[in-house]
Amino acid sequence: MYGAPSHVAQGREIPDTMLAMERREKHLQHDLQSLLDAQAEGLMAGLGGEVPDDLASNGSSTPTAQSIRSSRVVPVRQPVQKKIGLRGARRGIWRAIRELAEIKAEEAAMLQEDMDHNHMVLSQIEGWEKKREGLDKQIEDIRDNEDAFRAQSLKHEVGSLQNEIDEMELRLSEMRTCHRLITAELSAIENSVQSKLSSYTASLSLLDSQEQSFLARPPVQSSKSPTTSSSFLSLPPKRRTLYMAKDHWTAENAALQKRREKTEIELEALQEGAVLWKDVVHEVTDFEKRLQESMRTAPSPEELLSQMGQTITQLESKLKLAETRNWKLLVCCIGAELEVFRQGREILESTLSSGRDAGGTQEQAESSPDSPESPEDSRSGGSDIHELDAAFDNEYP
Repeated sequence: MYGAPSHVAQGREIPDTMLAMERREKHLQHDLQSLLDAQAEGLMAGLGGEVPDDLASNGSSTPTAQSIRSSRVVPVRQPVQKKIGLRGARRGIWRAIRELAEIKAEEAAMLQEDMDHNHMVLSQIEGWEKKREGLDKQIEDIRDNEDAFRAQSLKHEVGSLQNEIDEMELRLSEMRTCHRLITAELSAIENSVQSKLSSYTASLSLLDSQEQSFLARPPVQSSKSPTTSSSFLSLPPKRRTLYMAKDHWTAENAALQKRREKTEIELEALQEGAVLWKDVVHEVTDFEKRLQESMRTAPSPEELLSQMGQTITQLESKLKLAETRNWKLLVCCIGAELEVFRQGREILESTLSSGRDAGGTQEQAESSPDSPESPEDSRSGGSDIHELDAAFDNEYP
């Protein structure tokens, strides 16, 4: 009647899946660091004039949480991983962020399962407390009611009458009659009191037995996440109390609630961050496509500066949003992309300035009869622009 529910398994052991998820999360964070390094290396290689080997890898050569789940066997000799290119690093960063979001969603679901289990245990404990209070009150009411006091008074009266019988032989008949009536009333009242007490006492004894069984083998679930450290479970069963059990599960549930709220906040941030990073990559790749298309028509440096300025403005706004939300991962990623664009703009401005200076020198040479002129010298400014175009092609192949 008061036993633990059948679906509450006592002493069961459940695999620590939360620990596995934490390992997956740490592994993904390690992968993100590797991808950030690959991204920085690709960006710096493009800035220095080297062509990043995007065809070497698309970001999938780096182990991910999905590949870890599919196979945990690590070969003795592993092949040398291919170098991750800039585009592969960008795609890998986006994929890793999405997998981190999936892990956080699984963690939130597991924490909710632990909370539901604790709510069930607390409900059982509170039910026992209410039943105990009701039984104690009933027993106290029976002991303090008028019948109990009446029975005590009649006991004293029986004693007094028995003494008077010896002294008053003339009143013996009346006294014996009164004695029989009072004795019968006393017996009936005592039987009634004992009958009521025995029922509630038996219920109280059964409740004590159920509580002791619960304290000896509490329905402790093998937690999927470390929450609170309690001395309740470390105590010997004889020293445990129901109040200690209530405090233990209340504290554990509060810790689970706090961690679940933190997990939901992190999940929301990861989901929003994935969308923001996808927009950043879209802005960068759109500029790269426009740049590649415009290179075929030999665009003017002013046009390139205008396009680059628009892209830099978009990246700066997204970087500011990431800094406002304190998304350190995206601040690092977007900052790296923005720095490359800024350095590229400086190179383009410097080249444009050099071209103008060379044009002025050429005009002076044309006005001097002693200076021979060749067709190649008249196209020196165009040669610098083509070198800058080649540098952009190396940076955004």
